[in-house]
Amino acid sequence: MIFYVRFFSFFFVEDKTTTNKMFSLLLRKSNQQSLFISKIVNQTITKRTLMEQQHEIVFHKVNSIIESKNFGQTFAVIHLYGKQYLVHLNDIFAVKTAIPADIGERIKLEKCLLVGNENFTLIGRPVLNRDLVQVEATIIEKTMTQTNMDMFHIPRKHGFKRYRFNREPLTMLRINDITVCHPLNTNQKQIN
Repeated sequence: MIFYVRFFSFFFVEDKTTTNKMFSLLLRKSNQQSLFISKIVNQTITKRTLMEQQHEIVFHKVNSIIESKNFGQTFAVIHLYGKQYLVHLNDIFAVKTAIPADIGERIKLEKCLLVGNENFTLIGRPVLNRDLVQVEATIIEKTMTQTNMDMFHIPRKHGFKRYRFNREPLTMLRINDITVCHPLNTNQKQIN
């Protein structure tokens, strides 16, 4: 990272092979400014360590909730055929598409953008990992939408009117299960 402080610049280099951090400072001013730089560098190090500790605390709390399986009401935002749907357990919703599966079949909705409950929320960038969250649904009905009528009229041609009728396929889904399969930052093994 390159930081610009007033009229001089210095470089922060982190050595990833060891745990020690190596700093190389490139100064163009006097020794008084180098003391000022060392204070700034020490402040950034303490801010980073505090942030890392806060991240570890949050991960530990979320992982303990996931392992206890005491979620309460779980919700998810799924992406299905170009639209996003906010779903809860046992919700029924309609998709204006013909899903290639039979009535009564269970399908897994893999594009989950967000999952959460009253205690925590996991947000994907842009989607959550398929191994982390499972959203299962059952196809309960396949039908067509109501008939939409559209009139096509050309005013220069006397009496030229055409009517178009349009119906789109409609699939009704019921959400059966929303689960977070394993704790965060661990191997992809499911909790039984």
